[in-house]
Amino acid sequence: MNFEELKEMEYILDEKSTVIGWDSNGGRLPK
Repeated sequence: MNFEELKEMEYILDEKSTVIGWDSNGGRLPK
């Protein structure tokens, strides 16, 4: 998985999930 795919996934998770969140730097946020 490349960086662009990770950024896309980050966006999708940010939109759809609060269980696993991502900060603006792409780090995992424990919820």
